[in-house]
Amino acid sequence: MSVRRWLIQPTTDIAYERKLVRLVNKFFLASTVEEWIRLIGSEVSPIKKKMGEMVLCFHSAYFGPRQYCLKGKRLFERTAKNFWPKTSNSGPLSKQESLYLANELGRPFYNIFAIPLNSSYELEDQPPVLFVEYFCKTQTIENFFSEEKQEILRSTFSKVLLEEHWKSGSDLWQETFDGLKEPLAILDEDKKPIRSNTHFQKIYNKNPSLFLKDHFQDEEKQYEKHSYSIINNNHNYTVEHFTNVTSYLLLREQIAQNQKMSALGKLANDVAHLLSNPLTGIRSMAQILSEESREKDNFLEIEKAAHRCQKIITNFIQFSRQTNKDLTCDLNKVVHQTLPFLKTMIQTKKILLNLEEEKIMVQAEPCLLQQVIFNLVRNALQAVGDKGQVCMKTNIDTSTNQVQLSVQDNGCGIPEHLQEKIFSPFFTTKSEGTGLGLRISYQVIKKFGGQLKVQSKAGEGSCFTFSLPLAR
Repeated sequence: MSVRRWLIQPTTDIAYERKLVRLVNKFFLASTVEEWIRLIGSEVSPIKKKMGEMVLCFHSAYFGPRQYCLKGKRLFERTAKNFWPKTSNSGPLSKQESLYLANELGRPFYNIFAIPLNSSYELEDQPPVLFVEYFCKTQTIENFFSEEKQEILRSTFSKVLLEEHWKSGSDLWQETFDGLKEPLAILDEDKKPIRSNTHFQKIYNKNPSLFLKDHFQDEEKQYEKHSYSIINNNHNYTVEHFTNVTSYLLLREQIAQNQKMSALGKLANDVAHLLSNPLTGIRSMAQILSEESREKDNFLEIEKAAHRCQKIITNFIQFSRQTNKDLTCDLNKVVHQTLPFLKTMIQTKKILLNLEEEKIMVQAEPCLLQQVIFNLVRNALQAVGDKGQVCMKTNIDTSTNQVQLSVQDNGCGIPEHLQEKIFSPFFTTKSEGTGLGLRISYQVIKKFGGQLKVQSKAGEGSCFTFSLPLAR
């Protein structure tokens, strides 16, 4: 069949109807705008020498006014600078209307045939249009793009645009979900996730049972579950949002610790007030009696014991203080002030001190540093047996202008796979532990510009070492 005969074939011809059916099947397979316009390029091959460039103009709900320009096999996409001429009927454009494409693409256009596509996704009063440049008689292009073919183009373009809008919307929602830094998922009636973000999938793939709990921990983060029910087409779905409450729990623990220390401070002041005068009286009487009695040494021991009691009370008050304006202290002195609070635990165990003889002034708040030392030594004493041993050692590094304090024990040690987690909040191997003692100690040392590290071997013991900058 010649090209001319194919162009003017009547619509009642069976062969022509078969061509239309084939055209419908072919275009309905297109799933993107790019595929759709390339199919048009392949269909115009009988008159491709009589045609120039095809320009598809449409409005995307997510990307604004778009243009697909096809010339031969070359296709490119661009953002339209201005909206195209409004047209409701197919046919040739006037020279004035053709100026739009000339201004948009920066070249003159010969004759332009417009095919309005009237998509259901069009912008108000701005329907999508396919502009076809041609170099032949207008009747030839009108016969080629018959009314039947134009209807096929309109219906298939609506279908393609619908799919692209759905896909773009789906991708946009997925990007929104993935942008959340907390796990989020939609569950069906069987509590199985039907849609979720990447943070949920990452944890779910490791341990699906975690999401059955109202609270769970993943690595260093603690999560709390919030559930919301939704009903759609008589189906019950659940939106589950897992909030990261790590900072909140840490803050709550620190507030509780501050409240305890505040109460302890009040108690220490009351005890000091009640015991100070009697102890002073005991010391005075012991001194007087030591001069008049033959048991001088015994009375001196009484005086020394009373003096130690007063010193313990002073240390107790300093330990309970929540703030201290002095950000420098003697590390050795803080160690000696802390050990009396662990006297009950030390009775059956041994502590070796290997401290520098001179004062070691560090940049740290004394009461906070005392709490860190208290935590490290207490953990070491709990890790060793009844006849265990704990060694405390200080070392000054002049090259870095820092001092190190190590607390080493010969206890049970820490397995290698747990050593990376011990400074994580809420991680503990003790049945009654909170998992916050080492975490708070780590943060205190870091606050003053130091580091807290651990070296351990299961069955042989552990060594916790923190470094602090020397005071200027």
